[in-house]
Amino acid sequence: MIAELRTADSRRVINELNLHANSDVLGVQSARAVDKILAFNTLRPGVGESLIELISFEGNNFFFEAADDELVGVPFGRVCERFPLCILCGLHSSSAQGALRSEIVIGPPPDRPVQRGDRLLLIAVDRHAIALDRSSTAIVRSCAPGPPVSGAERGAKPAAPLDPALEHVQLRNVKLQSWLRQTVLVIGWRSAREMADLVAVLSKMLLPGSEIHFLSAVDESVREAALRSEMDIFAALTDLAGGMAGGGITVQHHDGSPLASGALELLPLREATAAIVIGDPTGAQTSEEASSYSKGAARLRDARTFHSTTLLRKAAPDLRIVPIYEDILTYRLLRRNDGLVEVDESKRARGTGGVTAVLHRNSLETGLIAMQADDPTLVFVLSQLLALDDVAGQKIFSVPFEAALADMQLTAGESTHGGGRAGGGAPAPTGKLGTSPAEMTFDAMSARVRDFAGHVLIGYFDSALEKVVLNPLKKRVPRRWRATDELILLRAHAAST
Repeated sequence: MIAELRTADSRRVINELNLHANSDVLGVQSARAVDKILAFNTLRPGVGESLIELISFEGNNFFFEAADDELVGVPFGRVCERFPLCILCGLHSSSAQGALRSEIVIGPPPDRPVQRGDRLLLIAVDRHAIALDRSSTAIVRSCAPGPPVSGAERGAKPAAPLDPALEHVQLRNVKLQSWLRQTVLVIGWRSAREMADLVAVLSKMLLPGSEIHFLSAVDESVREAALRSEMDIFAALTDLAGGMAGGGITVQHHDGSPLASGALELLPLREATAAIVIGDPTGAQTSEEASSYSKGAARLRDARTFHSTTLLRKAAPDLRIVPIYEDILTYRLLRRNDGLVEVDESKRARGTGGVTAVLHRNSLETGLIAMQADDPTLVFVLSQLLALDDVAGQKIFSVPFEAALADMQLTAGESTHGGGRAGGGAPAPTGKLGTSPAEMTFDAMSARVRDFAGHVLIGYFDSALEKVVLNPLKKRVPRRWRATDELILLRAHAAST
């Protein structure tokens, strides 16, 4: 049985129920998980979009599958090469009793052998795609090209310089992906608990010195008091009026209606990294409209969200905006009609306009619960992916392709198998890819990354199409990797000492 928990305090009730009623209820705090996914989508778009696909049932999903007998004793790295239509991410060992969390290893060492009774953690579009390739045990090695070489060395014409529009995409993504001090805008207001949870999650992902700015017609003193009352533990570390002691996160409130374009002038739009837009309750004509979960009330709040988003896009054409919609019909309408989301089509066509990433919160919560109801063990997979205790060691992360390639020293014609850093830290840019992006199959790139650092490559951000591609269908067809692409990775497992 799955029980949705609105607060962390509710978990105690579930534990007591399981203890005294001899029940087996699994508590899922989906609201907090969605807040983390929202924060990732705002600050780390490649990671956020990947997480959304994995829980939305609109593409790839996680599955557990019993290991075939012929895989027993085969190293994990070699088993990864045997699934052409999906991606092997980890192992769930059933050799020990209980403690399911400790038995699930995402990104195990490539030389770890599969044991009898293990379950494989895979990413696939459905279970029919989980098919073992029995034709060869060295598919990737046989088709993997050597280190990329320049066009002159191949006797071909030098590659053309990257499109300036793609270079802009690179600058925009670097701004979003780098661990720098950032300024995040939150337009609108909901319940104190929702806003407190959002601030807590954002604060864990931002470096000290970052700022969170709220704009709402709800009185500033009311908002500040509400946040303080809902964040007793967090408030012990944070002064919500003036920032965290010792140069931490600053939370600033601005009074003004998000439905008035003049109010946006109160915000630091030029310095902002991204904005989250939520339907402000002050535009409601009745208290029911402000707080009711009826379809009519939700659509009215969505109308205010849409209007606020439109005004913000006109005021900040290059800003990443993440509007949160409540009604599923509104969400589907906006997803199918890009013209309703992006204001300037000419800028969008050149790749110089900001992105509007439309989200539907209820769909994310429903997807989380449905996925975990299908296989409760996936609760512990998600807990690893969404853990923010060690942001620098985040389990799912993205790396600019240029930085990853330079870090593996492939531009110098060197293969560094087994030369990864201890702990699997994120690659640091140590060289330049220049204007000759490598051509390599996804499987070959996956093997390079796995051999070098132990990470699992699950997809990439295609900077030309401006979309995330998880578990690509044509893994064994060479593609042109651009410097502005990003690799979406699951961090190598760090063995406990």
